[in-house]
Amino acid sequence: LYAGLATRGIGIPLVWHVRVAEPDPRLDRLLARLARAIVVNSSATGARLARLVGAAGKVTVVPNGVDGQRFAPGPPDPALFGALGLDPLIPVVGYFGRLERGKGVDVLMEAAALLHDKLPTTALLFVGDGLLRATLSARAASLDMPVRFAGHRDDVAALLRLCAAVVLPSRQE
Repeated sequence: LYAGLATRGIGIPLVWHVRVAEPDPRLDRLLARLARAIVVNSSATGARLARLVGAAGKVTVVPNGVDGQRFAPGPPDPALFGALGLDPLIPVVGYFGRLERGKGVDVLMEAAALLHDKLPTTALLFVGDGLLRATLSARAASLDMPVRFAGHRDDVAALLRLCAAVVLPSRQE
């Protein structure tokens, strides 16, 4: 906002980088008018902004970069199962992201609770942190199933290799 106002009328173009798919009803229209170009990291965010008057031609999607070699499939590290308290013989369903409502982690926990009777030997691994961690931990404690919270981690590629499935239950993406 400040950069847009400071450069208004002096010929310096403003590029607005947006990473959030949820609209901001107070600022979106103004920032779209001030920006010469709008760079977004997902088509969901691009769609949100393209609907604004005058913004459609300004929006460019540039996905977050991912090193394909680093995240290539491979065998899991047996020691990592042990470090996380996971049984290597039980399939792990993983979630990677912020523990917040918009990401749908509460929906994942409730789905896991419903499926637990049919799939009692499945573990749930949450990688990330956020405001819902305590609530999710309390719910996990009430279930008789292995649920692990790994918190923020830098070894995501290795953690992905532990998972039989990865879910993205997001409400917004």
